[in-house]
Amino acid sequence: MFLSTFTIFCILETLLLTHAFLNKKSLKIFQRPDNLKDDSLYGFSIAYQSKNSRLLVSAPQGSHAGQIYYIDVKTGKINKEPWEAHFRKTFGVKDDQIKYNWMLGATVTAGPDFYVTCIPRYVEMKPTSRTSTTKVPATLSICFIKQNDTHDLEPIAEEDRFHNTKVFRDRLDSFGWSIHVVSNQKDILIGGAAMNKGRVSLYNALKKHSKPKLINQISADNPVKYNFGYSVSSGQFFSNQTVYAISTTFGDKGYGKVYFFNTNLDNIGAIKADHVGSMYGAALCSAMLRGAALLVGAPTYAENQYSHDVGAVYIYAAQSIGSNSMAEKIVLKGSKSGGFFGHSIVSLGDLDDDGNDEIAIAAPYEDNGKGAVYIYSGVGILEGKIRKRIQPEGLYSFGFSLATLQKQNECNGLAVGAIGTNSSVAVLNGMASITVKLNGSIDNVKNIKNDKKRKELEITSCISVDYPKKPVKIKADLEITVKISNSELCTLLKGEDKLTYVQNIIERKSKLCQNNIKAICINNEYSNLVISYEITATLKEDPENTTEYDPSSVLLSERSSLFYEANEYSSCGGKICKPMLKLHISSTFAKPYYIVGSSTSEYVSVNVSNTGDTAYGACVELRILGALVSRYPTECTVLAGTDTILCKNKHSISKDQQWIIGNIKLEPRQDITSTDEYYVELKSALYNDCNKPDQVDDEVTETYDIKGDTDNIHITGQTNPEGDVDVTPTGLRTERKSFEHLYIIENKGITNWNGMQVQIILPNASYIGYPEVPIKIYTVTSYLECAIDNRTQVDDGIVTTCNIGDLLRSDKTSLTISMEIVPNTLELDEIKPNVTVTTTLKLLNTSKFLSKESLVKLQVASVPTWVIATASVIGLLLFGLVVFALYEFGFLKRKNKDKLVALKKEVYRQSVRRSHIRDSMRAAAKRKSTEDIQFLTDAEDNIQEREMTIDEQLQQRYK
Repeated sequence: MFLSTFTIFCILETLLLTHAFLNKKSLKIFQRPDNLKDDSLYGFSIAYQSKNSRLLVSAPQGSHAGQIYYIDVKTGKINKEPWEAHFRKTFGVKDDQIKYNWMLGATVTAGPDFYVTCIPRYVEMKPTSRTSTTKVPATLSICFIKQNDTHDLEPIAEEDRFHNTKVFRDRLDSFGWSIHVVSNQKDILIGGAAMNKGRVSLYNALKKHSKPKLINQISADNPVKYNFGYSVSSGQFFSNQTVYAISTTFGDKGYGKVYFFNTNLDNIGAIKADHVGSMYGAALCSAMLRGAALLVGAPTYAENQYSHDVGAVYIYAAQSIGSNSMAEKIVLKGSKSGGFFGHSIVSLGDLDDDGNDEIAIAAPYEDNGKGAVYIYSGVGILEGKIRKRIQPEGLYSFGFSLATLQKQNECNGLAVGAIGTNSSVAVLNGMASITVKLNGSIDNVKNIKNDKKRKELEITSCISVDYPKKPVKIKADLEITVKISNSELCTLLKGEDKLTYVQNIIERKSKLCQNNIKAICINNEYSNLVISYEITATLKEDPENTTEYDPSSVLLSERSSLFYEANEYSSCGGKICKPMLKLHISSTFAKPYYIVGSSTSEYVSVNVSNTGDTAYGACVELRILGALVSRYPTECTVLAGTDTILCKNKHSISKDQQWIIGNIKLEPRQDITSTDEYYVELKSALYNDCNKPDQVDDEVTETYDIKGDTDNIHITGQTNPEGDVDVTPTGLRTERKSFEHLYIIENKGITNWNGMQVQIILPNASYIGYPEVPIKIYTVTSYLECAIDNRTQVDDGIVTTCNIGDLLRSDKTSLTISMEIVPNTLELDEIKPNVTVTTTLKLLNTSKFLSKESLVKLQVASVPTWVIATASVIGLLLFGLVVFALYEFGFLKRKNKDKLVALKKEVYRQSVRRSHIRDSMRAAAKRKSTEDIQFLTDAEDNIQEREMTIDEQLQQRYK
């Protein structure tokens, strides 16, 4: 018979301001308890525990210490948390004995079954220094976590408190003005912006007695002087790794800043306000808005001198895929002076299942202090479109605090604190959204019996429905209208131009159709018959206009296509046209893989060829993953709330003709990490009839592998000391011998590497000791340390991985592995005089590696025989040379030789003379009588006189 189609495809966005994910009929207001005064600040901070459906509400000025209440959302019962007993146990005082306003509950933040709060103004007496005995009041906050029981969180370490300061006031703190539970529901960030420059501590708070880590390693490029930690948040903004976001509303020169830290607590970047004094960073919120995004509140923003405190919210996302830089996506601005728009922001979660979170933003002082809360969809917020403004009667400062009510089987709700007159907390339940798309077809075309001028046909109206995960039960009534556009040619069976019916949506059926909608058309044998019709859909009854709240009621999402128009043609010789379309994709991406950094743009072309009958309504859906689309042809559009490009053929495609969709410009990533696998994927689907998206004629998927330039990464290394590591037996027993292996990694390629991961193999030896943080990493701008807590024992040694930070083009990074020989553990002797210590550095997912060795060598005091003999000969020669030299210089000659010779001659003459005298005396004595000379007897002739030696005479003479 006939039927090939040409389609006019139209998407109608349903931005009805009354449909805003929250049901006003569900509004409940919980006023402050009667025992609290007006100035108790009831609702100053609120949080929700999902496992027990408890809403926590603080009143930090409800007493001298402060109060925290919890509301059972199901029953509405309000109870006070018994903090007086804990204070009595911890501090030994009753609540009414506290002398200072502690501000308990300045911030309350909850996990599924626990909550964390602080007393940021707790005061105790402390000495002014470590050596002082004088005590003065000191503000030292105390934080608590309450799960099954209550325990205090450990304070920061003393070395952190005394870090870089000797001033007493700089050692004080005020932790607890901002608290954030990280997505792993274990780690907790606590900010204290009021003292010194501000501090932020990171706890694994579910572990008792866990010491916090202080976040203070701010790079020189991002200085801070004021209130660091005013607001804290976290998210996977740049990759699948968690990043901490910390704000200072005045930065270092009055411009607010937000700093980003990785899990090693290294400062990896910052964003900055464009207006002084806007309190930029007063509120931070992470959300999924076409990817991870960060919302930054600036409640005192004013665009010109004629306005004040209007407020603004900045929305940021990663600059590009894999980038560590943030790009501003949009700035939402308040509408009224004094409103403080952006004072508090919260993500409601994905309520319409489109992959984007819905957002609530408060302006708590709008309309002369009444306050208002604005609700945005995840798609609409990036276009600045408001879904709803909430402002209940009788409440003031409405929106000072916000909290999401995360529910298991129902849609998330919203709690809003109003701390002004009649301070209260308002609770609204959420409503889910379904996505509805319309399409139609013409079937059963036949001639009317006995009437050649007319034909009968049937129009089929269909609804495709995408359902949210929550709630399980869905209830909605859609009013569907089918209308004939060219009523001069066709009418419905009863002569009318439209038909309306109600489609009930109760069960989770993906497709619902209404058949047998009959029409009569004029039959012209000489020309093609054009049948024009349209289908529209609306929600029969607005859930917010019902008398009671029904959690199963749903809205229509922004992605719904509620208008469908088609023109059906009779062609192809009276038969149904059967085009034969084929899809081809080509691109400029290099094969077999694309090197990151080799270009800033690449291009994709799609070619549709037809070898069958004429195609009148062909279209192509193209989804590109792994690269940003920066330009596409005018015949293409991006489907709202998706990353899908829809290209429609403006003309028919005849047999043996082609439809070329070219000039699709892509921006591939410029950064990459060493641990992840990357690719660009082009998924395409071809439809002969764009009105019938369930009938795919052809599908093609092209994948282009992406790799980094590893060929031009070079690793060099050296040891310290450069030679052997000499040890002695005594040293092995008593001393620690230290040595190091230094590795230098240099990027000479074209790829920027983010968070380069390396694998380090350390020696698996009992005698090697590693300092607490053995691996030191030096980059161009920073110094990092890598612990070996995640080490794994293998046969070859100890394997650990380490993130050495970003390695950009032309950058160098040095990595030092420090080792020590533990005393009395290494045994070396003459049989085993040395041992080799080897470390290896590998770049993960590359073939690049380098090993360095140090030879530990024993020094023993033993000398071979040939050495002794050689030394003796050399010694004798040296002694002879010394004696000869002394002789030549007269050192061995006597100084008084001539005098000595003269003396010897004189002594000889005297000796001869005495001999003659004795002989004369003996002769005379013989002549005399013996009686006269008795003293000369013969016996005395034998007595010889003792003569002085020559040396004695010389000594006597030269005394």
